[in-house]
Amino acid sequence: MPEYRRKGFGEALVRQVLEEALKKEAQRVEIGIIAEHTELKEWYEKLGFSVKETVHFNHLPFNVTFMYIQL
Repeated sequence: MPEYRRKGFGEALVRQVLEEALKKEAQRVEIGIIAEHTELKEWYEKLGFSVKETVHFNHLPFNVTFMYIQL
């Protein structure tokens, strides 16, 4: 919801997920986002994620960009 954007909630949630993944001894976290959502892609890059690949799935009306972060 727009009124909750840019207040740090999303970043706090991502950081919490990464902390939990580290506690479980994960070495990498991967996510998928709508490829055309460049603002979201840049936001995840700012948090340390890198683009792995972009894939087209016939059952979806958009491409999916997979991103990852090494822990």
